[in-house]
Amino acid sequence: MLSKLSHGIYLVKPGESIKMVDKIDLKEGERTLIFFLNKKCRHCEALMPEINGLIKILEGKNKRFYIVVCDWFEEECESQLAVKEFKKFNVDSTPTIMLVELKNNKLDKIYIPSSEYLPRIVSLL
Repeated sequence: MLSKLSHGIYLVKPGESIKMVDKIDLKEGERTLIFFLNKKCRHCEALMPEINGLIKILEGKNKRFYIVVCDWFEEECESQLAVKEFKKFNVDSTPTIMLVELKNNKLDKIYIPSSEYLPRIVSLL
């Protein structure tokens, strides 16, 4: 399912829907999970089963989860909105998963190493 996403920003509502949105909407004091992927990245492709598993784990939990998709960073991306998010969060490698939280209008980011994705994410949420 995720491999069929076109370039853009998606809000994932586990158990409900994946819909394209204009931006990543962060709420004060709320942890938000963001997954940046490039469609030409073989490591991103290999991670898809784990991401689908994460979506299933998040079903019924009120957590915000975004996916930002391009072909190859801002160099090959048809969505200027996605390019803006790649730049805003300084993503220069993929796959990148980060947990972000606004605290007193400051962005707190936790980068999650690829070897620890699923267990680490679940423990942090």
